Amino acid sequence: MAILNGLTVSIEVNGNSLHEYRDHDSQEVRLDPMSEYIESFSSAAFAIRLSIPKIFSFTSDALGVFLYLDGTYVESGISEKGLHDYRFKGTFRVGEGGLGYKEFTLNEIKLEDSSSSKAKDPATSVLADLGTIAVQVFRMRIVESRIREGANRSVALDLRDELQVSEEELKGRSVTHSAKLGYKGPADSGPILTVYHRLGGFRPSAGRDAMRTEYVDGETSPLAVLKLKYRSRRPLQGLLLVSRTPTSSRSSTYVALKGRPFEELNAAEKDELVRRQQTRYRIEHESRVKLESGVKIERGIKRERDEEYEELMASASAKKVKGPIANGETVEISDED
Repeated sequence: MAILNGLTVSIEVNGNSLHEYRDHDSQEVRLDPMSEYIESFSSAAFAIRLSIPKIFSFTSDALGVFLYLDGTYVESGISEKGLHDYRFKGTFRVGEGGLGYKEFTLNEIKLEDSSSSKAKDPATSVLADLGTIAVQVFRMRIVESRIREGANRSVALDLRDELQVSEEELKGRSVTHSAKLGYKGPADSGPILTVYHRLGGFRPSAGRDAMRTEYVDGETSPLAVLKLKYRSRRPLQGLLLVSRTPTSSRSSTYVALKGRPFEELNAAEKDELVRRQQTRYRIEHESRVKLESGVKIERGIKRERDEEYEELMASASAKKVKGPIANGETVEISDED
């Protein structure tokens, strides 16, 4: 989990935290030490969890929490003193059917032909922060609490259901998924969050309690910025963060195969099991070939050293050498033909 100033952020799927990886050797991570990696997944809804330890020292009325998916602002909340566990499972939006709740999900990116691409320059669009879940935490001052507003929703979200980009626009980046909002139902089905506006400290909340707040340190001075980057398994293997040998405990495919009879697996799970076994066999075979090659090389070196030693001893025995014996006498050693 990403940790800064005692605050931790993790990603949960079905109530379970995903395993996180930290790249200690990456220059990108060194520049942003609060950046972790998780393995990307498709379709499954996820929650962003902010944990505040009980020993955390509040130096303001509350903490403002702002969520960004792929660089796009999606939701915010306020954490007052005494609230130590905060989960964001989605966001609220006004649509044709009124206020609706949309959950956070990831979706595979669809690659299209370069000539037909209409995406913006990655430097100025969602592509710039593609593959990143970011949480900004600010110290907030409560100006007015428990105010009630109508269903005005002023935040425009730009998360497309299916992101279509060209390989050229990705510029070789190892990103295969993008964030999306999946429709869950009416607002009543979503978590009750106390929210406020990103700019100016206030955001109307449809029929819910809200607060009027101010930034203690300014809008550009967060207390913490925590990031989680999602990547597919192959890029994580390329970063040497994930072993090339499949491990079911760390896999985000959600195919629980360990300890289950083969006949109980469905078609997809059987295919996954066969794929893992083939991958494991290939890796073991390559390792065995490399090991055997190394033994042959070592044996060749040893044989050369033995031959050199024999030649050296033969050369030495051809010469007369004087050497002491136990009683102090000296004898001559010579090689007689």
